[in-house]
Amino acid sequence: MVNLSGTVDALKMTGPQQRSAAKSCTNAWLKKVHAIARPHTLPATVLCTSRQWQWAAMDSGVDFFWDDLNTSVDQVASVVCEPASTIGRELFRALTQLGEAHDTLQARLFEVGRFVPPSEHLAEGLDLVASMQQLACSIVENVISCLIEGLDGAYWEKSGELHDEYALALQRLTELTTLDLDDSVEMRLQRSMGLSAGELPAGSGFTFPSRLRVAWTKRIDELDSRLRRQVPHLLKPGQELSFEVRHHLTALLATTHVLPAHQAAMASRDLTLAALAKDPAYCAEIIAELVNEESGHYATHRQVQREISAFKNADDSEDRMDPACNLYQRVVEGDIRRIARRVLGFLGERQDRNVVLKTIEDRLSANIEEPSCILLLSCINRQWRNAIAHSQFHWDTVNQCISLDGELASPEELAVAAIRAMETGAGFNAGVEIALNEFDRTYSQPPPVDLLTWDMQVERRMGASGIELLSVRRFRKSMQMHVRPLSIETFRDHLVAVLMARHGIPDIDTWEIKQVDRPDIVLKSSALDLAETLMEIDTNSGKFVHPHAVEIILYAEASLNFGQQAEQVAIAVRRLSSAIILGEFESFERQRITDGLTCIVDGMVATISLQIRAIEKTATLFAHPAAEHLISHSNILQAQLQGLHVDPDTTLQQTAQLAMTVISEGVVEFPWLDL
Repeated sequence: MVNLSGTVDALKMTGPQQRSAAKSCTNAWLKKVHAIARPHTLPATVLCTSRQWQWAAMDSGVDFFWDDLNTSVDQVASVVCEPASTIGRELFRALTQLGEAHDTLQARLFEVGRFVPPSEHLAEGLDLVASMQQLACSIVENVISCLIEGLDGAYWEKSGELHDEYALALQRLTELTTLDLDDSVEMRLQRSMGLSAGELPAGSGFTFPSRLRVAWTKRIDELDSRLRRQVPHLLKPGQELSFEVRHHLTALLATTHVLPAHQAAMASRDLTLAALAKDPAYCAEIIAELVNEESGHYATHRQVQREISAFKNADDSEDRMDPACNLYQRVVEGDIRRIARRVLGFLGERQDRNVVLKTIEDRLSANIEEPSCILLLSCINRQWRNAIAHSQFHWDTVNQCISLDGELASPEELAVAAIRAMETGAGFNAGVEIALNEFDRTYSQPPPVDLLTWDMQVERRMGASGIELLSVRRFRKSMQMHVRPLSIETFRDHLVAVLMARHGIPDIDTWEIKQVDRPDIVLKSSALDLAETLMEIDTNSGKFVHPHAVEIILYAEASLNFGQQAEQVAIAVRRLSSAIILGEFESFERQRITDGLTCIVDGMVATISLQIRAIEKTATLFAHPAAEHLISHSNILQAQLQGLHVDPDTTLQQTAQLAMTVISEGVVEFPWLDL
């Protein structure tokens, strides 16, 4: 508020006609808008780190929108001091501007109030935001009262006092954002979801979903409940959660710039739902276009990580210029341009993948009423982008910052803008996934064309099987999966997981499980095809695997590819099968007292039948005489199977004795494990 005492004096100088005009116009305006909206209680649902909350406050722009409110108040004061004949129309417009400025400021304060920092550093943060809400509302209410009460200066003076209180609160908020506080992704996940670093071991960002899925499966109800409590603004009550939604929302909670990321998720969800309701088939085409550009997105991600690393490792500000400029250009020309194409596609303006950024920006500006377009425009500084793209930038030695075709900016400003834009893009992607999940859980996309999209399916499926991938990489026609060191307890799980993950994945002939300082476990697709013939159909859950059966085939395949002699492998297969049979016998024998002989016999019949099938399939991997060795063992098991129907008690003991005899002849070697 400019020159408070001068404004009060000017109001005292107004005449009866001006006061009457102001009162009449204000009452007419109130009839249209009803009243100034009272501030809502802050939601305070998202648990964040102190540093995340600082960024939420800074990204909210409450200082900018506070200036807007001040300008609107001053405009009202200016209008009511004009001749009575001009007050009506001008005051109505000024009051509308005042109401909009107030609502915008309240909305931004409300969004900051969504995030809850730890109490040890920013205990006063939320109270401060709530106080600013009340003060802003009271300022406007006193301005309105002044007009209604015939330009009573007392109300204006009260408004001025409230203005000073707000200014002090804003100053304190600014001070809180400058505190030097530590932060990390691990701290954010611990704060928001209670996930410790031990539950999410280190690995590439590409395999984060598989590691998250393994951790989530161990505490699914607890983590689902915790997630729902924090993002009621994104999820409908009772909405079932796909793992993709869990992954996207968890990643959203771990962003630096949580406020624009959550804004983008909400805007994207609403836009996607509207597009799906209008034309699901067209919407699917738009989504599929970006899905099939996943390789480009991943390449951008890797380049961004390299630029961030170079930025952090630079010795001084001038050395940070190049990585900062490269970082900004890659994000804007990569993620933001791709996401903007999807947004415009949902709005019915489909864009070619080679469309230039200027066209994108122009079309976003033409749809400025759409929140998604506003958010995307906030990520684009065309002068920065053009200066970088055309090499029209240099280090300004006098000002110690970057000159971007004449506009000055620090390397830190470019880097922050790039990371904010990247995380806003992540919010847009989360919103699409939430919308698809909410719209129809049976909704599915057409099969992707982009190979990297298929590779992402691999890591998700491995995670669904409980396997934590540290990294995954397609190399020619091989899929290379890096894992933590295996044990005898986890070896079979990894083999079975590969069998389950490979379904439908194109252009892969070899699957490799890699461990540090250990031999690779190599499985050819032909052997996996063979193992898949042992899968059976369940009317409720579809295909399912008998782990003990496929283990025989895949162990033999891995051993042969390791270079072991065929006859040695055949003997090991025979021992492994016998160990499985003996283990099942001992398990059934413990149940004999409660379940009776018949149940044990039925269980052993099923076990031996399955091992016969597995051994006969495995034999096809070998040439003579190793294959004959396995067929001979299969025939012995066939005889035992017959005996179980004739003399079950005797045959059960013979079966156990045979298994123990075969096992005692030697050990099964696992060259991929440290035993």
